[in-house]
Amino acid sequence: MFDILPPSLKSLAIRSRVNYAPHPYVWMGPAASRSTGLGLESEGKEMPLDELPEWKEGLVKTLPLVWRNPGTGELHLQCHPSGIQELVSLHFRTDSL
Repeated sequence: MFDILPPSLKSLAIRSRVNYAPHPYVWMGPAASRSTGLGLESEGKEMPLDELPEWKEGLVKTLPLVWRNPGTGELHLQCHPSGIQELVSLHFRTDSL
């Protein structure tokens, strides 16, 4: 999938991180999945964070969107779309270079 992205989207993907919801399967329980199974319908039905079982901020997973295959060295998109709470792009300042 990564290979077919245009260069500008490859750059964005490389700089992006995926913030997963705490207790992702509990969080997404009230929501509806897309018919493709790739993510949730955006209807605001996810369980509010303050109603989830106890969780700690430092234990919630934030992972890269792009991973390097250790066997081939190639880059690949890798995420679990239904548990994603937020996609964050890291911005790099170029004015100080």
